[in-house]
Amino acid sequence: MRFANPITVTVRRLAVDAFGDEAVAATFAVPGCGLAQQSADETPGDFRQEATTRLRLLAPAEADVRAGDEIVLPTGERYRIKGAPSAPLSPFTGWRPGVVADMEEVKG
Repeated sequence: MRFANPITVTVRRLAVDAFGDEAVAATFAVPGCGLAQQSADETPGDFRQEATTRLRLLAPAEADVRAGDEIVLPTGERYRIKGAPSAPLSPFTGWRPGVVADMEEVKG
């Protein structure tokens, strides 16, 4: 998968430490990515208002992204990968166009 105007995202691989807190285990850049807007919604409440934004990350086939990774966009926004990323493979040619991962950001 190649894009006319690709972006580079930063992957923060998180691990749980001995106290049950998340800590950054690795950080690395993934160039050549694209984004697709999935959805955005708000959940109003009496004591808080929650806004959820969902994006789809389109990354090169060799990208090492996993469920639970934190993705930092060039704008500084942080999203969490939800579920296992998929890497479709053509049964006819063996071509793998890239990795597709759904991400989510919750504020509020």
